[in-house]
Amino acid sequence: MSPSEESGPPADAQPVSFNPFRVPVPYSREGLPTVVKWEVNAPLAAWLVHGHSELWVPVDHTEAQFDWFVETGPDPDVLAYGQDHGHVVVVNGAQGTGKTSLINRCVDDLGRRLAPLAPDGVAAAAGYAADQLPGAESGPTLWVPRGGYPGVEILPIGDFRNVDNGYSRNNGRKTSVEELNRKIAKTVLRKLAMDKGFEQGFDDPRKESEDLGEVYEAISTRLGLMNRILLVIVPDMMWLGDGLTTQFISSFHTYAHPSVVFFLETSHKGLRGELEKEFRGVYEPHYTLLEMSSVNAEDWDIFIGRRTVVNGLPGASIVFADEVIQNRPERHLYRNVRDLQGFLHDMSSEAIEHRENAVRLNRLELVSRRRAALNLSALKF
Repeated sequence: MSPSEESGPPADAQPVSFNPFRVPVPYSREGLPTVVKWEVNAPLAAWLVHGHSELWVPVDHTEAQFDWFVETGPDPDVLAYGQDHGHVVVVNGAQGTGKTSLINRCVDDLGRRLAPLAPDGVAAAAGYAADQLPGAESGPTLWVPRGGYPGVEILPIGDFRNVDNGYSRNNGRKTSVEELNRKIAKTVLRKLAMDKGFEQGFDDPRKESEDLGEVYEAISTRLGLMNRILLVIVPDMMWLGDGLTTQFISSFHTYAHPSVVFFLETSHKGLRGELEKEFRGVYEPHYTLLEMSSVNAEDWDIFIGRRTVVNGLPGASIVFADEVIQNRPERHLYRNVRDLQGFLHDMSSEAIEHRENAVRLNRLELVSRRRAALNLSALKF
């Protein structure tokens, strides 16, 4: 079937100008309002931007991993009522599989479930009436930065994309696990100190200890007194391996005192077996492992179907001709969710640039050739 015979909108339909395969990313500068820019290949963070939850697409088995987090991850009641431990959540997988988006979704979900447990005074201090605690998206303008959850402190160590920003290297050399842990602890203390409510009265001498376990004990004690829960997001330190990733995770398992949850992103093959060996014999180890994988062939249809019907996008969304949906590209051209989103973004951009009213088969063929050529070039080097 030729492009002119493909199904889609009428030939006289108006061209669209918005690409739905971008993500709104918040940018902030000191003294200036935070602005949101739409970018490709950015993670979703519903705890940070209103509307990101609307952009979530359940590709490969991420929905099953999220359900596993809800079932086996940190229990809000255990965290809120200060029982004897916190929790570690590890999201493991290759680059481009959506680890950061899944971590952010888990953080948002836990924040929502913790919010109703916040004492009335804590909720009021955060600007919420007892019957107005955050729940599902409702009312706020989409695609703008959002506030937090009462009683919950969300603290990312890296940037919006959960990149380590130099934590894993020191003067050009790889940072040891001990050095890395100290850098992260310093960042946690520094960011918590920006909250005057936390810093005032935080005179616990353990916060200056060389023993990081004592440092986190001091933080945990202070959080407990304030009826707060701390969620720390730690980026992937990709140089870790040969047992170091497991050592890194094990150390945070030790630091996860009451009121503290660590979310760790890793990309280490064989991690499940190593963790099972590490925690063998430990009674009820408080960690949850979520594992990412490649997308499935049918995720092509799912991604197109979900992202082209999102409500509230700042412009008319692109339309895909049926033949584009039915004629999936070769699997090696979209192995992970980053490749899949990038492929669909590039096709939509081509259609928008040429003022077309739909993505048709010719755009699929063009982007397929380009990506195949890029893959071939990468193999040569």
